[in-house]
Amino acid sequence: DNKGLDGLYQGDILLNKQQEDDLRTSKARGAGLRLWPGGVVPYVISHELARSEVLVRTLENIMTEWEVQTCIKFKTKTVEKAYIRFIYGKGCYSYVGCQGNEQTVSLGPNCWALGTLRHELGHALGFFHEQARPDRDMYINIEKDNIQAGKESNFDKLTPALQQSWMPFGTPYDYFSIMHFSPFAFTKDQKPTITAKDNRVSLRYLGQRDFISYLDLQQMNLMYNCPGNAVGYLDTICENYSRQIICYGGRKIRITYANYGRKYSSKCGFSFNRNCISPTSLKKVSQTCNGRSSCLLKASDKEFGDPCPFTKKYLAIRYECHP
Repeated sequence: DNKGLDGLYQGDILLNKQQEDDLRTSKARGAGLRLWPGGVVPYVISHELARSEVLVRTLENIMTEWEVQTCIKFKTKTVEKAYIRFIYGKGCYSYVGCQGNEQTVSLGPNCWALGTLRHELGHALGFFHEQARPDRDMYINIEKDNIQAGKESNFDKLTPALQQSWMPFGTPYDYFSIMHFSPFAFTKDQKPTITAKDNRVSLRYLGQRDFISYLDLQQMNLMYNCPGNAVGYLDTICENYSRQIICYGGRKIRITYANYGRKYSSKCGFSFNRNCISPTSLKKVSQTCNGRSSCLLKASDKEFGDPCPFTKKYLAIRYECHP
């Protein structure tokens, strides 16, 4: 809750001097965004916040979410000049990217929810808001009549200079990004301020905060130029369904695991059979996908044979995206 706080860009962002200049220019410079060197992020938790063991544990768990799915690494500050200080401030806000010295992430009394912590940490790592992308009008509607008076500027698109951190990688618009505004952000009458042009996208999931989205992860890995073997993406395709898997930014797919069958009783419906393995799965999926930027996979007996008749099956895969 950042009511009464002035000087924040789009509600929860602190801009550095270069970014403030980028906000006022039409030239595509983008020099105001700096990434954390080597993807290593030193941090300190203030004494006020450290009193809450629950908050510290939750914050560390969210750091781990990023670490296991990207090449980002968090470490307790020692002698580093550039680092994050998590403080108990008056609201929820952060700088975007590395500032080169001490920078604050404010976690006030209404900022301790998991989703809020994910969102603010996303800013600190280098993300702006998803709905500020210059191509957003192809995907969402800004319902201006429902926005609180004086808050309209929070829905501005990034200027060409600020957008440099977002657009070079070719990732598509992400309705489910943790960096997307809620559909009711800055509402004056409990009516949505953002709606999706795609009517399959529910307001319930637009701008969700329950998990770091798949595209958030790909974007972060591309932004920090993470090596392909630094992280593996997981996917599950239920029997008789298809899924396209994609590596963005010119990267190519490398399949590291595949099995059509069943190893868990509760995935894709329930089944008592949990030891169902198709030994040819890895070879077939690798032949279909390896070295491509995208491939279409269908989980079916026709494609893989039937390793366990009368059992609900699924195709489980793990893959990497390599430069």
